[in-house]
Amino acid sequence: MGENDKLYALPYGENDTLVISVPRKGWSETTAPFGVIFLILMVPLILICLILRPNHNYKQNSLRRKLRALVIWSLVISFFAIGPVSVIYMRSLYNQKTSTSQFETIRTLSLEMENDLDFERLLALNSRETWTEILNNYSSTFFTDLNLYGTDGRLIATTREEIYDHFLQAPLMNADAFKHMNGNKALYFIHEEMLGQWNYESAYVPIMDSDGNTLAYLNTPFFSSKSDLHHEIVYFVLTYFNIILLLLGLALLFVLGITRRLTKPLQLIQDKMRDVKIDRPNETIDWHSNDELGALIEQYNDLVVKLEQSAAELQRT
Repeated sequence: MGENDKLYALPYGENDTLVISVPRKGWSETTAPFGVIFLILMVPLILICLILRPNHNYKQNSLRRKLRALVIWSLVISFFAIGPVSVIYMRSLYNQKTSTSQFETIRTLSLEMENDLDFERLLALNSRETWTEILNNYSSTFFTDLNLYGTDGRLIATTREEIYDHFLQAPLMNADAFKHMNGNKALYFIHEEMLGQWNYESAYVPIMDSDGNTLAYLNTPFFSSKSDLHHEIVYFVLTYFNIILLLLGLALLFVLGITRRLTKPLQLIQDKMRDVKIDRPNETIDWHSNDELGALIEQYNDLVVKLEQSAAELQRT
């Protein structure tokens, strides 16, 4: 139960109360459907605008359109390139963290059992009920499922008897795990196993006596790790998708403003050059910025002055 979960209390019997917790949806999960709807509506709208827009509009302000397209596409490509890379990095980091946690859990379990239990005596009793009770006690303490296999690879006891009672899995140790643990004498082995169509991580450690002899193999299946990773990735994608839409909207407003400001002097020069007449004085452009546009406007002003001088000289001759 999380800190932000909604709690519902319902009467259950005479003196008991049933408490139900429902996770609260985050802002990304709440706003993600609106972002998807916005994207679905924008794609056909853009296509319609491109199809119905008059051809002469494409010839106007081409530099402005190119600048906008360059900035927008650079942002789009960057966002969609960073997203998959982030997911891959998050998956790698989560797998590393989960693997470390799984190793610590099963190693602590094996040490606790080696110190607390007389394995040789318990194994000699050959009582599945006794082992099931022992494993259930450890399972409730460490909040994980447990399987105990003999050195021959056969199941001794489990906390998930329904899996074997319904023949969903054979009461034998995984072949690859048995090869590593029994044949290669590995002290720890983790790999991916399948239960029907469900993949999960499964870790193995040997249970040893004081002389270092292997007495049994302890197995912990981590059924929740894959689902947790899937949930984390989905939550990240929803959050990232909303951030992309927000930043693209802000970037679009910024690009519209900056391209208009950058191309305004060029449009001004174009208009002034269109109005240049040789038989009358022409206006110069007042521009105070010492940049590339300033240099271009300065050259235009010089040409206007020279044109007036040439016109005056031509009139005198």
